Amino acid sequence: KDSAALLNLTIDEARKHGRKIGVLFIDLEAFYQKTIEFIERIIQANIDVLEPYWVCLPMESQNSLSYLEPTWIWWDKAKKPIWVRPMPENKWVINEDNNPFDFYKQNMPFEEFVKYFPAWYGRGASTASLVGIRSTESLNRFRAIARKNKDTFRGCNYSTKITEDTYNFYPIYDWTVEDIWIYNGRNNKDYNRLYDIFYRAGVSIYKMRVDEPFGNEAKAGLNLFRVIEPQTWARVVNRVSGANFGNIYGGTKIMSADYNLPKNHTWKSFCKFLLATLPEETATNYKRKFIKFIKYWKNVGCPLRDDFIAEIENARPDAIINTHEFSNRG
Repeated sequence: KDSAALLNLTIDEARKHGRKIGVLFIDLEAFYQKTIEFIERIIQANIDVLEPYWVCLPMESQNSLSYLEPTWIWWDKAKKPIWVRPMPENKWVINEDNNPFDFYKQNMPFEEFVKYFPAWYGRGASTASLVGIRSTESLNRFRAIARKNKDTFRGCNYSTKITEDTYNFYPIYDWTVEDIWIYNGRNNKDYNRLYDIFYRAGVSIYKMRVDEPFGNEAKAGLNLFRVIEPQTWARVVNRVSGANFGNIYGGTKIMSADYNLPKNHTWKSFCKFLLATLPEETATNYKRKFIKFIKYWKNVGCPLRDDFIAEIENARPDAIINTHEFSNRG
């Protein structure tokens, strides 16, 4: 909804100025059909000002529903017989057979992909990458926009320098969710009709998310996936480890990290017990991460930056004691 509103705003500006704009859509394979219909619709209706890049390359993403497979790879050719959807066939699709991106690495995280795309698209020219995120959506999004120690474009507070030639801009960073729907209604703008179904199902406008389906934020909506598109849901369950588990137990204590320590266990012994229940390869992966973190914590710690310390001292001098030296805790 946020990206669509920003795209509609930008389309109007592009027409006023006789410009074309590049549009990046990363297809996660396990999307609702209504989302795909919307993407097709908005591109077709505005192709006079758009240069679409519909990316269906294999990329790795978080799978918060499974301890055994903590990530999954969409459009993995090895899994082609059980893909959630067939590979799209429109002329804008970019996959492994026609990949033009020299920066792409096999199964790279999509967060890395979007970091390099603007420079590739700009090819050395000054390039603005417009990002449809709002600061009220999450603390991380607020921090990305609000942090003070960043390079901006000519002092624009909702911009961030990425490379010498590319900047991210967040034009709707201060919009509320109400602003999105008021804008759509007043201007008769197209949007993903999936939100209508969410609304009829009683989902609060503050909880409606169309995102990567197995991340921490979106997993709570898996039960709606099952109801809205049962045929797609059946293929999702067959494709991604833990999907049905997430559907059944989403929102319950078993899906959170808020555990009570079992009787007669220490946290250390409980951790070892949990590791012992995992397959050897998965347990080894977690052990490797634990060892790396423990070494970093003991040797480096997590020190605060000097400007953060100064800010705390100015705001609450009574609440901290500054030793003016580092410990191995930072």
